[in-house]
Amino acid sequence: MVLPTLWFEGEYHLARYGGECASSTASLWINPMPPRTTRKSDRPRVPDDGIAAARKANPASNLPHTLTHEQFVDPADFPRFRELGVISALQLLWAEAGPDTIALVKPYLDPEIYKWQYPARSLLDSGAVISGASDWPVSTANVFFAIYQAETRKGPEGILDASQDMPRLAMFYAYTRNSARAMNLLDKIGSIAPGKRADLILLDRDVLTISPENMRDTKVLWTVVAGQTVQGSAQ
Repeated sequence: MVLPTLWFEGEYHLARYGGECASSTASLWINPMPPRTTRKSDRPRVPDDGIAAARKANPASNLPHTLTHEQFVDPADFPRFRELGVISALQLLWAEAGPDTIALVKPYLDPEIYKWQYPARSLLDSGAVISGASDWPVSTANVFFAIYQAETRKGPEGILDASQDMPRLAMFYAYTRNSARAMNLLDKIGSIAPGKRADLILLDRDVLTISPENMRDTKVLWTVVAGQTVQGSAQ
């Protein structure tokens, strides 16, 4: 089943009620707010701490808990995603070198915070499950654009920390299997397997072997949802 999404209005409510919610059938989906301070030593760690409280309250639960919109992540928290079973739902379409990631934030943040901007590869290498997100309709829902950006991190002002580039295959997992996992629907969708829903697409090119630029322009020729053709033709 699809689990309810819970909204917490600040640190106090998350710390107080996170464990209580997780002791029921609720899955936590948290959009971390910006830190109240630009100094690294003063930053709260409430999202991860709230989920830690949830896991402690219900250690037998295998419900997915998710953090989304993480633009900056403390390296000390990278392994906590794996340890706490937290899914990282990243909007990597925004991981480009441009005004939104440089001029609007760099002058106002501690350099030790700023250098960990959209740290997708570090999270992946630390064992975190990366789920693909779009934030549509604020930005495009085109996954090929987002995968291109996650892989290249190119922008009008160069490349945003090339060390955080994501492997293409990892991003395709992010938008299929791992997104299904974040919705607690992995037993029904997210991969092609006996007993799962027949959701399929046919593409106009081999997206695993071509250049990032060619992959970005991929077109969907045919779409099947639950075994029914809803777009295009198989002919």
